[in-house]
Amino acid sequence: MTRQKLQQSKTETGEAASGLVELDQYGLLQAWTAEDANYCCPGETEPITRSVHLARLRAHFAKCQLCPHRQEVETFSAETQSDLDGWWNRRERPRTLPADGLRGQMHNEFNRSMVRQAVAGLTETLWEFHSKSDAPGEAKRPSVVVSHDLHGYSFEMTALATEALREQGCRVIDIGSSTTAATSALVEHLQADAGVYINAESEAASFGGMDLFRFGGLPLSAESLHTILERGSRKLPRRARSDGGLIRFPGRRRYLELLRAHWTGLQPQTVLVASANTIVAEYLQELTRLVDDCCTLIPVPLSDWTLEERVSMLDETRADFLCTIRADGQAVSFHNGAGRPVPPWQILSQWLRSYRDSERYGLVLGEEFDHPDELREQFPQNPLRFRQSLREHFAQGMRTSRSVAGLDAAERFWFLDPHPICDGLVTLAKILQTGCLVSRSRALA
Repeated sequence: MTRQKLQQSKTETGEAASGLVELDQYGLLQAWTAEDANYCCPGETEPITRSVHLARLRAHFAKCQLCPHRQEVETFSAETQSDLDGWWNRRERPRTLPADGLRGQMHNEFNRSMVRQAVAGLTETLWEFHSKSDAPGEAKRPSVVVSHDLHGYSFEMTALATEALREQGCRVIDIGSSTTAATSALVEHLQADAGVYINAESEAASFGGMDLFRFGGLPLSAESLHTILERGSRKLPRRARSDGGLIRFPGRRRYLELLRAHWTGLQPQTVLVASANTIVAEYLQELTRLVDDCCTLIPVPLSDWTLEERVSMLDETRADFLCTIRADGQAVSFHNGAGRPVPPWQILSQWLRSYRDSERYGLVLGEEFDHPDELREQFPQNPLRFRQSLREHFAQGMRTSRSVAGLDAAERFWFLDPHPICDGLVTLAKILQTGCLVSRSRALA
């Protein structure tokens, strides 16, 4: 009887093990045959698999006419390919001019082809400048600062940009993860010829792009970017026979050291700070340990708190104001201690009045503001210049006019210190230095 039970137990165990093996094999087969969703239709946010992509091509899906992957038809029959060619030729994809940086939908518009085209045009411009230089021994290679945000797609595109730059003989200075403002500051600090910042963490899902900078950390916009793309679309020769080389540089540590020059002499106040940029939020954590004891920074996670919840914390913490730094790390908005939003030109006016003879300082303002007459009333005696709210135009306006500050239509504050700076963290430091948002009753208390 015992022998029969043992035999039955072994049989059941063998059947269970066999079932587990079959289950494991089935799961392994599913993992092998599963498709990655690496495609995304223009105008959509959810990725699709290659099978869905090909099925939409066969069905003449309307958005396929705008898709950069529409030429991937090698698995189709000759008849289907001919039919698709005739359908595509009915409409050419409209071209859009770049504005502040190169932007597009990841995998479709912001892809490997776009990165290579932009890098090719940039390197050609740099080598052309070097060849026209009259300086003796001007054989040194152009140096380019390269950085990225923390999105996985940015790492892939950064590796591609680094490879393309080195192929053209440029010396690449990799500063790691960074922000637009930090990259601009380090291009100027390292005296590099240009800078490339690749990001995919934007307020619009599935969108990413590149920010390009020239010597001095000045950003490129509109016509300059269009010229670079036009150059990159041509068949260009290779400018160097050897690799340009790669240097790893501790960009975060050096940028924090540069920030310390701005985060000094802060007035006593308590501030709530929130940011949609992951790296800016990490910088804020570091700054909370560097600021004076009289000034208290309270970082608030932007993704976990609604605006109403952040405003309600003003009463709970008795904070003087709430500062929100946008996803680009440059644009900033403020709420006063009562939870009411403060217009950006009012912030600029209060900051300016904290200085002696403030009426003699020049300002640059965005020409897209709806009520320019109100701005003139806000700054009745200050010399005003209005410029288009593109970063390159604004930076040039700050340099040529030697204006001390500026405000563009995207709520980005600019300061001349000594070169044009557009950085949300620097803007916050300027407000903290003057204490212009501290209410009089709290200041007396």
